[in-house]
Amino acid sequence: MGHFQQLVTFIVLLMLSIVSCKPNLQLNTHQTFIVRVQNNLKPNRYANHKTWYKSTLKSLSFSINSSHTRTQHNHGLLHVYNTVFHGFSARFTPQQAEELTNRPEILLVLPDRLLQLQTTRTPQFMGLTGTKDTHGIIKESDSGSNVIIGVLDTGIWPERVSFHDHDLGPVPSHWKGKCDGGDNFPENLCNKKLIGARYYSTGFYERQQGSARDTVGHGTHTTSTIAGRHVANASFLGLAQGVANGIAPKSRIAVYKMIAIGAFGAMEKGVLFSASGGNDGPTDSTISNVAPWITTVGASTIDRRFPADLVLGDGRVITGSSLYTGHGLPEGKYLPLIYAGNASISKIDDDEDDATCLPGTLNKDLVRGKIVLCDRGDGPRAEKAVVVRDAGGVGLVLANVEPMGEGLVADAFLIPGLAITQSKRTTLLQYIKSTNNPKATLIFKGTQLGVKPAPVVASFSSRGPNSISPSVLKPDIIAPGVDILAAWPDGVPPTEVATDKRRTEFNIVSGTSMSCPHVSGVAALLKGAHPDWSPAMIKSALMTTDLHGRSRWQDSTGRERLQRVQRLWFWRWTRGP
Repeated sequence: MGHFQQLVTFIVLLMLSIVSCKPNLQLNTHQTFIVRVQNNLKPNRYANHKTWYKSTLKSLSFSINSSHTRTQHNHGLLHVYNTVFHGFSARFTPQQAEELTNRPEILLVLPDRLLQLQTTRTPQFMGLTGTKDTHGIIKESDSGSNVIIGVLDTGIWPERVSFHDHDLGPVPSHWKGKCDGGDNFPENLCNKKLIGARYYSTGFYERQQGSARDTVGHGTHTTSTIAGRHVANASFLGLAQGVANGIAPKSRIAVYKMIAIGAFGAMEKGVLFSASGGNDGPTDSTISNVAPWITTVGASTIDRRFPADLVLGDGRVITGSSLYTGHGLPEGKYLPLIYAGNASISKIDDDEDDATCLPGTLNKDLVRGKIVLCDRGDGPRAEKAVVVRDAGGVGLVLANVEPMGEGLVADAFLIPGLAITQSKRTTLLQYIKSTNNPKATLIFKGTQLGVKPAPVVASFSSRGPNSISPSVLKPDIIAPGVDILAAWPDGVPPTEVATDKRRTEFNIVSGTSMSCPHVSGVAALLKGAHPDWSPAMIKSALMTTDLHGRSRWQDSTGRERLQRVQRLWFWRWTRGP
């Protein structure tokens, strides 16, 4: 345990975004708004979209055409947008803006204002972007600059700008480790930020190169989530744009590419050990890493999503989620829609058609040129789009089935595609059965902020109770873990699908592996602000107080009592009943 002494240690991951300033809206004052419109909903009676926009503005209560503030002579329109998105800008009141948002053809109404690029969405969402909200935790800890975080994961891509050491002070004097990255990882790739790298060639990693370099993506993503430096203009293929940074951007990083560690021994050495709770929810008793000395983290949503609409032939709109950024379906063009269970060439059993779009299961003659509804089921989500494409399909709707329910995560499909909930699947199947010519089109809406309610526990987040000792409640805490943006290594496709040729410096991933680094980063800030706090005190502060509050385990009697409980539990754990 020598290399881990005096570390705040975690198994980790991250997220990034853009935050805009709130506009100063005067209720009775005309202001400039930008309106995004779903153009394919234009009624046939209008010759063109501009005429439709003008008519829409005329129909508003207290018509803007009577306003003395109008300076244009084109019925209030300031601009018409046809390239990046469809819509217009005009001057009207916030009340009229609210009226517009209630119309089905209006996708978004935004006040025209300056945007302030800030840190990743999760630090702001967690209240870590201003001293007023954090009671000085950022300032007190100097963003964790004297704290060393040990990351036990799949390694790191050291060249990523998220790990630069500009303006960092000397490496903390208590650091006793070294930079031994192995093959293709020379010592000079370490710096005052990435201060250590080790790899352990046992088990799974015997089949990989002898190096701490990340060839999977997971470790790079989690490490930058915990402690990535500020990176301007970060995004995933244009989505979630903003200035990216981790929770504790000045903390030092020591990366260990390995399989397991003695978490109890780490705790006894003064190391806080946090770990993800697993992604097997919502089934009961699926939580992992349940020992009481481990800080076990579940996953939640945040107030950002990536909406996409499936517009049915009868006009109904089913909203789902997607990270698709390629060329969409031709605007306004409806394509045939088919359920994969009706286009299967194989059987799971005698009664059930295979609707999960596994390789080799789709009838090309039935799928060609259509949008295919696939059930999630087995197999990687992003790979199902490849199966549909290879069978001649042009679009994918990926539907949750039991037990996934209503929780959604976004995927960067290789063809136009979106995910929908289990209840929306029922609606869609009813539509397909109700007509001889089911058809639909897909519309992708980019990044949406301010989504409520949030946080909500992710459907995939593993649940308690603790299957080994029900008296020990798990998980201990939840943190953002849905659609998290963080750094990504070279040479690894964002979907991890072999045929995906895209490469990106950042990727959006979901899982409790994404939520654990957020807790780890906050713990690093607490340790930086309170160097004398023990792991138990930090864990208690995370679970029972605000970021500056005192923990009930701070006194010596409380610490000794908790340590006795943990030792007893460890004895029972290792020896059985």
